[in-house]
Amino acid sequence: MIWVAQWLAKMTWGLMLRFMRLPRIKAFPRQWLEKKNTPKRRAAYENHLRQNRFARKHGLRILTWMYTFLVFSLFATVAYTSALALARSGVIPTNLSARG
Repeated sequence: MIWVAQWLAKMTWGLMLRFMRLPRIKAFPRQWLEKKNTPKRRAAYENHLRQNRFARKHGLRILTWMYTFLVFSLFATVAYTSALALARSGVIPTNLSARG
């Protein structure tokens, strides 16, 4: 099941990188800084660059972990709901009255 999470993470990561390579998206932070170059904006721009470096380094691993958690959570929910449905329909016998 982890292959599903890896595939979803790679597809999402690829689409995010493609979107971030658009010329308007790439130019926006620089234009924002050039519009009014203050120390506060310069610091914000440096933080933006630092966050981008972190995302490029660890982003795919974080996405893979999150999608793995999602897939296992969905699997557990489906298994629990199926077991309840089978117990209610009588396929799985429940002997709750025998308990003292």
